[in-house]
Amino acid sequence: LLPRHGYEIVSRYPNDREEWQLGGDVIAPDHPPLGDIAEFEGDGASTVARRVGDEATSAVTESYLGLYRLHLEENPEAPAEMIL
Repeated sequence: LLPRHGYEIVSRYPNDREEWQLGGDVIAPDHPPLGDIAEFEGDGASTVARRVGDEATSAVTESYLGLYRLHLEENPEAPAEMIL
């Protein structure tokens, strides 16, 4: 469908995702090749993060692809794609 509209794949990666919800807030443990990452989503995301022991000072706002680019800078021998 997307190639017919001129889109092409520029990057891809596997990711197993779980979603846990309490009210309007979601904790989504993701398992991309970079390692396990918890995403906190919703209006109360900061409160939920603190409740489970995470602090805003440890929050990462970079995308997974951005994190992988940083990983490549530090590990140039790593595969160009985040496919393991």
